[in-house]
Amino acid sequence: MRVAWTMQVGHQAGEWRPHWERMLRQLAGVVPADWTVLVMADRGLYAAWLYRAIQANGWHPFLRVKKALSFRAEGEEADAEHWGASEEDGARVERARRME
Repeated sequence: MRVAWTMQVGHQAGEWRPHWERMLRQLAGVVPADWTVLVMADRGLYAAWLYRAIQANGWHPFLRVKKALSFRAEGEEADAEHWGASEEDGARVERARRME
């Protein structure tokens, strides 16, 4: 069931991060600790900070990601050739890191 959302005025610039952080804080205090919580979001909302914020509440991120996105374990070296990543993919990863 959907339990939280934020409505914004259309066609206005703005950041989604403060809204997500507020919703996660509000829900953290009211969701029973023994519940299994899946937080679902469309691929346009994937961000490492969001993933970590969801996990910080003890919940499970279930975020759609773009097809070309690759993953690696924390501490594992990135090997772009092995994964077939393009220069564009590398630039996208660097932009995402700067947004964290």
